Amino acid sequence: PNERLNRHAMSARAIEAPLAPRRKILVVEDDFTAPPIWEKIIRALEPDALISWATTAEEAEILIDKEFASGHGYDCIVSDIFLAGKKTGLDLCQLFRAHPIRFLLT
Repeated sequence: PNERLNRHAMSARAIEAPLAPRRKILVVEDDFTAPPIWEKIIRALEPDALISWATTAEEAEILIDKEFASGHGYDCIVSDIFLAGKKTGLDLCQLFRAHPIRFLLT
């Protein structure tokens, strides 16, 4: 009887335990052949990651600002260095360097 009670108590605690937050990753890439590759790499490392996509640094800035405004932010940003538009992945990295974001420049 005690063993059954202990198993029940353990399963109740497991139900009450908070779920681990899903990592948010932004991929900034203007090569339209790259997303399936990045998707495969990211899913291999973080199967439940929430992945957002941008094709320019300017578009990425808007997405990053929205995430921070919502109180969350991205856990990691993977960005091509050379992007379409006026800004580069390096510009994006420097713009948000004061924020707690990990950047991976490719």
